[in-house]
Amino acid sequence: MRNLILILCLAPRSVPLAAIAAWIYLPKYPAEKLAHEDSAPLLDRHGCAIDDIAGPDGTRSRWVPIDELPPHVAEAFVAAEDRRFHDHPGVDPRSAIRAVRDNLTGRRTGASTLAMQVVRLVEPRPRTLLSKLRESVLAIRLERTIGRRGVLEQYVNRAPFGNRVTGIEAAAQLYFAKPARDLSIAEAAYLAALPHAPTRLNPYRSERAVRRQRRILRGMELGPCEYARAIQEPLRLAPSDRARLARHLPRRPGRTTIDLELQEQVEGILRAHLRGLAERHVTAAAAVVLDAESGEVLVMAGGTTWVNAASARRGPGSTVKPFAYALAFEDGRSPEGLVLDEPVHFETPSGDYAPRNYDGICRGPVTLRTALASSLNVPAVRIVHEIGPARLHDLLVAMGWPLDRGPEHYGLGLVLGDGETTLLALATSYAALARDGLWRPARFDFADVPARRVISPSAAKAVLDVLSDDAARASGFGRGSALALPAFAKTGTSPDFRDNWCVGGTRRRIVAVWAGNLDGSPMRGVSGITGAAPMWRDILLLLGPEEWRARGAESTVPRAEPRGFDILHPNDWDIFYVDPSRPAAFQTLGFSATAPARWFVDGEEVAGRWPLRRGTHDLTAVGPGGERARRRFRVD
Repeated sequence: MRNLILILCLAPRSVPLAAIAAWIYLPKYPAEKLAHEDSAPLLDRHGCAIDDIAGPDGTRSRWVPIDELPPHVAEAFVAAEDRRFHDHPGVDPRSAIRAVRDNLTGRRTGASTLAMQVVRLVEPRPRTLLSKLRESVLAIRLERTIGRRGVLEQYVNRAPFGNRVTGIEAAAQLYFAKPARDLSIAEAAYLAALPHAPTRLNPYRSERAVRRQRRILRGMELGPCEYARAIQEPLRLAPSDRARLARHLPRRPGRTTIDLELQEQVEGILRAHLRGLAERHVTAAAAVVLDAESGEVLVMAGGTTWVNAASARRGPGSTVKPFAYALAFEDGRSPEGLVLDEPVHFETPSGDYAPRNYDGICRGPVTLRTALASSLNVPAVRIVHEIGPARLHDLLVAMGWPLDRGPEHYGLGLVLGDGETTLLALATSYAALARDGLWRPARFDFADVPARRVISPSAAKAVLDVLSDDAARASGFGRGSALALPAFAKTGTSPDFRDNWCVGGTRRRIVAVWAGNLDGSPMRGVSGITGAAPMWRDILLLLGPEEWRARGAESTVPRAEPRGFDILHPNDWDIFYVDPSRPAAFQTLGFSATAPARWFVDGEEVAGRWPLRRGTHDLTAVGPGGERARRRFRVD
């Protein structure tokens, strides 16, 4: 009887408390708020992953179920963000009391559990006391609705990891070039450190994340041997080359025309040459490789994370000249006809204009073949004076050159590079020469874009013939220069050595190379023939002998005298990465040398392409005369 009286007395007071508890605990967290959408993949022409297209929030993400991750990934995030995760219902009263006490004493500590952080990520709101109370209620509902494993899955897939990636899978691909399921204990702890302060702990800017990783490892339940191995494991961050490339590609999901393997090889060639040009103040290079017939962009290499050097406007130097001569050939001039290479003055609206040759020498009457192949300035200006600068201007604009002023602004100097263009536009224009005067825009998809005629077939063929003539280049460049391949080629250098170029190729492939400095500062006496041309040559050699077979009897150029036997690719101590997300058939490495060679990796002879295998490897090439060249490279 006494207990019954006590219950009746307390019941009215307990009703509000029970109602509040029921309001907090019984409703489920709305499932529709937990819906997610993966980033759309950006692929190369073979279906290999390049990057993910950023979502509406500007980040890249890819959802991975928690059951597909190794246990130490979840343990690392629990140790980093919520050590009592398994002991509370979504809100940790002990941590909340400690946080209130610390804040009253001037120390700022947090009490957010993983469930509360998930709620904040799903439903962002201002950081106020009322918001904290609401987050606490929703965190309890969330954990009751999806369980602790569900909370962990939500957090590791929604947490920000900096550099515009969200979630553990995208972070593992960016920072370690591997799927999250393959993360080691040390790598998992390192990534678990980043969501705490993604900007301040940015791995590409500071070592702070390593210090936080050590604290997380100490908080994980690791045995002595596991802890020792994790502490000693070196962390090798993957280069962000693909992320940089992807930022420069059209942001449309699906397959692009890029050949990722060829892209990586071309970038290796550019890096190797830049090391040799560093003391001459050449800090940047870019290259574009086009399929000449279709206009598909196979390679767009070079630049930095935010600057795409292939699309930057630069002074093109003498690479304009072939188009002026093409117009002259259309008017009936012949490559064997004569033009005067003698001092001349032209009256222009801005005053007297007296062009000079690069070497300061005038050669008297020369053939148009010699004048173009040797890149003589005075004859080129005479030709433009004859045909009219407006015609050259209109032709360049028709081929996509970004000339934003009228022809009167550029005048006769347009033929010497007074306008601006981009490496991509330049490559596309030379592809029109390879198509006998039919121009089509460069493209990154496989849509069929109709070509339109900009140059007559006879004029385009005449220009190609001249640009393939090593003998005609002798006056300006000597015989057997870097251009002496069975291909057509033209170099260019802008005033003050700020930019140099080399562009050309075959009827199958167009290669365009730019070298200089992204800030526009001048190089130290580097011209197109000494800067960009050797890179252009090595890229063409990389493309293989099928390029020369494609030209067949059309080539009027004898093969260049062989250079000393050497390996062109890979360079010494290049690093390659095994990417488990790519098909195994494309996890291979191709080798190239200055002559046919037999290849040995770690002493074993290999034929064709070598399947990537992690570790440090010795590469030996044996030339046709027994010459040997060696490289060492690493696969991570």
